[in-house]
Amino acid sequence: MSNTLARSKAAASLILLGAVMSNGKADAGLIQNGDFQQIGPKGNGVTNSSPPPPGGSKSGPSAADSWRQYVVHPNSYLETQVVPIEAGSGHALQVTTNAGYVPAKDKGNGVKQSFPPTQCVTASFWILVDSGEVTGGLIRTSTSRFAASPHFKHTNAGTWHFYSQYSRDNVSAIAFENSQPSGAKYSVRDVVVQNYPCPNPPVVFKDMGKYLAYDPFSRIKDPGGPVEKIRITNKGAVALDGPFQVVLEGLPEGRTVLNPDGDHMGTPFLALTSRSLAPGASEVISVQFNGGLDADVPQFRVKVGSFEAR
Repeated sequence: MSNTLARSKAAASLILLGAVMSNGKADAGLIQNGDFQQIGPKGNGVTNSSPPPPGGSKSGPSAADSWRQYVVHPNSYLETQVVPIEAGSGHALQVTTNAGYVPAKDKGNGVKQSFPPTQCVTASFWILVDSGEVTGGLIRTSTSRFAASPHFKHTNAGTWHFYSQYSRDNVSAIAFENSQPSGAKYSVRDVVVQNYPCPNPPVVFKDMGKYLAYDPFSRIKDPGGPVEKIRITNKGAVALDGPFQVVLEGLPEGRTVLNPDGDHMGTPFLALTSRSLAPGASEVISVQFNGGLDADVPQFRVKVGSFEAR
């Protein structure tokens, strides 16, 4: 099992989104067909193309019922197809799009499903990126943009990544779109979007900084995505039970984490694979940030602990 998938499963086991499992299928709550079992009215395999510059957006039904696909980059296309994950284990929505003309800032071709504007929402999904870079998650009603901005990149072929999100913002859709001008190919599955009682989220963070030491021992500069390696160590005299999360606060404007396991009220976090840590035991995680003009790791604050269900 890959480290990414193992860490994702650790996050999945902790973050209790309240999804009701029935016959192995998640109750999506605010959305329909989050397991992509139903094909849309246009059949399986749907392509939308946008006109040449100056272009203009074009949208329509996707290959999955209740989901729409859209293209906003001139001279670009987007294709969707419902595909089996593994024998007998469900389906995913596969999305392929090219770059087209110069993309609009923070706007990509993608797929989405809308729902009535709702405050206090949880969302979770699995995503596999075969190429390019993808942004996904809840859409804020007031701005029509992402409430958080996780960027998922291609890592290892065949690696699924679990992501969960909590938002107090008023949101009205969940979407996935390419976030770089190179286009993207990716798949999503088991999308769950649900309302939770305001103002309290379904989980709270228990700070364990008194017992867990944080050591950022390595920084790698890279315009494509600088990386910081962090060692988490049990500095106490007794074993600690997880799961454990590393929360990254205070990121500068425009800087994001490219490999998050989730977002809690706008703050990204990563999950450790260790279910427990003996005295003196450690685990190392790597945090990758977006690059751009600044090839260095940004300044941020760290909390180490565990999310707990209320």
